Amino acid sequence: MGGVVVGGDVATAEQPFGDSDAHSGARPDAAPAFLVIDLAAPALFAGASAAGTAADADVVTDAHGLPYLPRHRVAARLRDAAVTAVRAEPALLPAARALFGAARAHGPDRILRIGHALPPEPVRAAVAWALEQRAADPATDHGPDLLRAVTDAYTSLESGVEIAGGTAEGRLRTVRVLDPGLRLAAALRWTRAPEPGELRCLARAALAFTQAGLKASRGRGRVDVRLAPAADTDARRAHAATLAWAGVRAVHGGVREETV
Repeated sequence: MGGVVVGGDVATAEQPFGDSDAHSGARPDAAPAFLVIDLAAPALFAGASAAGTAADADVVTDAHGLPYLPRHRVAARLRDAAVTAVRAEPALLPAARALFGAARAHGPDRILRIGHALPPEPVRAAVAWALEQRAADPATDHGPDLLRAVTDAYTSLESGVEIAGGTAEGRLRTVRVLDPGLRLAAALRWTRAPEPGELRCLARAALAFTQAGLKASRGRGRVDVRLAPAADTDARRAHAATLAWAGVRAVHGGVREETV
């Protein structure tokens, strides 16, 4: 046994995925197709929203008002997490370079391409259909107010006093945050079949990816990030699959140790 320990309560030592996961297609020797991000705390993915919500700091949304995390931010966070994994296991350095490229260059030599982290496809399809129906009806509002209503369904406003110039006086500042409980999924595209060491590195980076967005020091943006064969893989199965790709297994008492 090695010295790597991962928390959680999912897999068993004998069967990392469990009998109920056989139909999911998750196998430790197959490349994952998605990176799933479950928000465990309010998150601030600062950027421009489709219609604007009058907040001092808004969230990134698509043309339908749905929040998402841009691919370059996902890749940057995942790469930073891979650095943590390499520090714990230096032998993973070649795999990290193959996955993410060298020296933050994101060059064409990297084997992994990461898409935007998006809400579930059924949600996106339903919102797009609803907006199209509203747009086809001239008697209904289908302007910015409707887009803001979509954004409001997944976000909340937080207020605080901005302190400037070292004085106690300041103005009221509002920040829009994503509500916890939202799942985002980023598609993974491979330029070639990954090797076992590369899958191990990616899975350990996913396990080390625990925060996204701004204001992490204030408890914002805590996330559970896992690899999955499909965007709709439930959290339990995704965690079990990630442990298997990472080369770790469950032992009694809920502790995961490195598989040898």
